Amino acid sequence: MVPVGNFWQCLEGLRGLVAVPAGWRSRLDGEFDAVRGAFLRARPGAEAKSVPCPHECGCAHEVIHHDDGSIVGVCRCDSWNCEDLSLKAEDLVLLELNWARLGRALASAFGFDPKEAVFGVPGVMQIGSFGGAGLPIVLSIQHEPDEFRSALTELAVRLREGFVVLAPTSRWFDVRSKELLASAKAGFFDLESHVALLPGGKLDARRSAGELFAGHLPEKKELVRDAKSLRVFRLFGELLAMGTKLKASPARVFDLMVFQKRSKAETAVACKCAASLVTRRVALIESHFQLRIEKLRAFASDLKERQRTVKADRYAKKKRGAIPDEPTQYDNGDKGSPKEDDDGYLPEEKPDYS
Repeated sequence: MVPVGNFWQCLEGLRGLVAVPAGWRSRLDGEFDAVRGAFLRARPGAEAKSVPCPHECGCAHEVIHHDDGSIVGVCRCDSWNCEDLSLKAEDLVLLELNWARLGRALASAFGFDPKEAVFGVPGVMQIGSFGGAGLPIVLSIQHEPDEFRSALTELAVRLREGFVVLAPTSRWFDVRSKELLASAKAGFFDLESHVALLPGGKLDARRSAGELFAGHLPEKKELVRDAKSLRVFRLFGELLAMGTKLKASPARVFDLMVFQKRSKAETAVACKCAASLVTRRVALIESHFQLRIEKLRAFASDLKERQRTVKADRYAKKKRGAIPDEPTQYDNGDKGSPKEDDDGYLPEEKPDYS
């Protein structure tokens, strides 16, 4: 697979992304036929009023229709005064970039999901999404650095954070653009470096979307956090059943030190026990969760929210008679329970929490 040349540079160099065949051909050189078949379309009901000079002198030839049906391009440049051009109707067709087809081709090449959406930003279109959170993949084709930065600013405002910008080249991607995208947790990739246009008009991405875009998925850290939170909540449920009849039960100490953020000394006073007993309970809690008390406090609000959700669900089931009443969360035993010793242990039941 041998890639051919200048498609990506052409997109940034051709303002409006519309031109007669000769205009596209002069910029695309040998890859014009491949690009025309894959990514260009005729603009309906439109005909060029001028055509570029084949001598590449920079002048345009005005299109003149004669009564005999012939079409000529007349040079209107005072400096060059080039000879007239003999034209055909197909020479006057205005070809424009088919954004949708290019977007789908890029989605296929990279392996992300095609998705079309417009933002009202000139030269910008969403062409796909990637990952479970639907990371937006945006194609931006601009012709000036100020236009490029303006488009990035609009995207940052509209999408807020977590998106990927694809552009034909990196020529407009400067330090200011990099800082702007970094603040929006967005990524930038130029197609010139990552995608080859093959002779048949097919696009070949050198690396997949997973390799390039995974680091910009907004849910990546959230999923890790959520998984940890679910694990802590599951272990918290197990903790509630541990030594419920002990003085300063693990669940009680967890409540005071994690939810209420009290110190060991304050917890010992609240539990009316020796500070050494609280130290042993803390060692048990940290061993059970494999997290320090300070780290567990970061999950406090999430644990409370999950508790509220579970309680609401159980309350609804109780109203339907689906489940019986259960003991309270921090049950330290009833009056008939065996008496604890001074260290908070039951007779013949002294686990080693050290």
